[in-house]
Amino acid sequence: MAGHKTFYEVMREHGITRRSFLKFCSLTAAGLGLGPEFAGRIAHALETKPRTPVIWLHGLECTCCTESFIRSGHPLAGDVVLSMISLDYDDTLMAAAGHQASTTDSTSWPAKAIHR
Repeated sequence: MAGHKTFYEVMREHGITRRSFLKFCSLTAAGLGLGPEFAGRIAHALETKPRTPVIWLHGLECTCCTESFIRSGHPLAGDVVLSMISLDYDDTLMAAAGHQASTTDSTSWPAKAIHR
């Protein structure tokens, strides 16, 4: 997880200014019903914590959830996967297959989460 960028770093790469970032943090705090003092805490978390790693396991579903996600209009699936989260493993969406995919899942998952 050390190689993941923070949410703030990704926003800066997309040309978001510091002022717009702080507005985003303020709006997020307000949208969650938190007081204005939480905007600084949200900003600090987004600047220092890596993006949320996601390991999407399908279990017994028929990939309809993935189909719905891919076809969503707002936010676009590409924006979510490339900017908002760190999608470490999804057998439907990832380019790797077979041995490469199993290598990816073993390096992304915490050791205690792997049950083989």
